[in-house]
Amino acid sequence: MISKRDVPCRKSPGGILRSSSLGPAILVQLALLALLWALPALAQSPQAFPGAQLPDSPAPGSIHGTIVDPNGAPVAGARVKLIRQDQSPNQETQAGDDGQYSFVNLAPGSFQLSFTAEGFATQNSSGVVRSGENVVVPQIT
Repeated sequence: MISKRDVPCRKSPGGILRSSSLGPAILVQLALLALLWALPALAQSPQAFPGAQLPDSPAPGSIHGTIVDPNGAPVAGARVKLIRQDQSPNQETQAGDDGQYSFVNLAPGSFQLSFTAEGFATQNSSGVVRSGENVVVPQIT
């Protein structure tokens, strides 16, 4: 008569591993190997957090400046037109009472500014906005 203990194969899941003295050690080693294999992939995958910029996505930039008359007084209400080379629509704003103007949330790239005010000659300025950069245009007179 054959006893159940002499049978090498058991019908329960994991029966062969339980009957071997190496079973638990092999499982632990396999689990550690899988963890070590997964760690480099986890460390390299970008994690998205609310408000975080991923390295591949450009951060918006801005352009700021001041318009003054030949005496150094601010030119309130001067019109400033932003022209982009990248086919985005032109933007326009007016200088405040202090002569200051700004354009925000701009994609990186080349730009040209055109300044007009009643009684003054039109002035132009150009430059480049880089990712996350705040460009301060030299004072326009």
